[in-house]
Parts: sequence; C-alpha cells; structure tokens
Amino acid sequence: MKGEFALFVEIWKERPHYSEISGEPLGSFNVAYFSHILSKGAYPEMRMDKRNIVLKTIKEHMEWETGNREKLINNPKWKKVFDLQEELKLYANTNNRGTIKKINS
Repeated sequence: MKGEFALFVEIWKERPHYSEISGEPLGSFNVAYFSHILSKGAYPEMRMDKRNIVLKTIKEHMEWETGNREKLINNPKWKKVFDLQEELKLYANTNNRGTIKKINS
C-alpha cells in the first residue's frame, strides 16, 4: 500500500473508531471517514500529515466540505476542528516551506 490510502489505514489502526466531532461510532473502515482539515488543493504539502486528518462521520465530512462553515463555527462541537485548522495554517504557512504563504480563509 502506498500514498493516502496507506496513511488512512495507519490512522485507522492508531485512533479509536469514533467521530472526532460528535463522538458517534464509525462503522467498518471507509475512506470517507477521513477528512483533511486544510484542503489538499490549497495545502498539498499537508496532504500526508496525520495532524491534518480527522475522523468524521460521512455527514460531518460533507458538512465540512460543502456546508456553510460560518454556521459550523458557532457550533461548539466543531470548535476543536476550527482551532486545529488555525494551528495547521500557522504551521504550514511558516514552517513547512520556510516562507510565509498567503492564508486562504
């Protein structure tokens, strides 16, 4: 196994099989449970960083990818994700390439 799928398998072995948002139990392994906090398009260098991937239900994953984040930011169960997003942006924008990169909000 190589690439993203192998990383997902590794994370699945390391973490409890519950949503990191709601605590809802997850079923059998499904790549749709793995959600990048910083998008792969805007931050390709963070694609394979375990810190940038959280386990979510499929519904939560879709809310994050296609939903209204302004609505999510006011929901306490999403606070951890938004806090992590800010930490990861800071890391990616200052440390990863040694230069400051424009932050995409």
